[in-house]
Amino acid sequence: MIDDATLSELISRLTSAQDRDREEAADSVTDLTTAYSSDQARRLVSMLTRLAAGESNPVSREAQLHAAAELVEWHPAARAAAEIGSLDPAALSPSEQEYLEFLAAPHADQ
Repeated sequence: MIDDATLSELISRLTSAQDRDREEAADSVTDLTTAYSSDQARRLVSMLTRLAAGESNPVSREAQLHAAAELVEWHPAARAAAEIGSLDPAALSPSEQEYLEFLAAPHADQ
């Protein structure tokens, strides 16, 4: 499990005003995928999907959805925390749509 200071710093970067910071932070989430506790994974999936729903930068949004999908792949119970209802699939790129479909798919692993 990663420590609280590392998680806090990551969350700060995920919510940065700078597009590049948000993108890099989302990418770094995937570097630590197996290091998160189940609770940390749920919190991050919830945050990443909420951020993606309001993200104006498509590169950052794709990174956020990718990170959420990676977390769910390693922490299947975190799928329940995905807040994807306000994401419009028609407004997403094909790869973002794939991440959204993965996050929305019901799985027996929950």
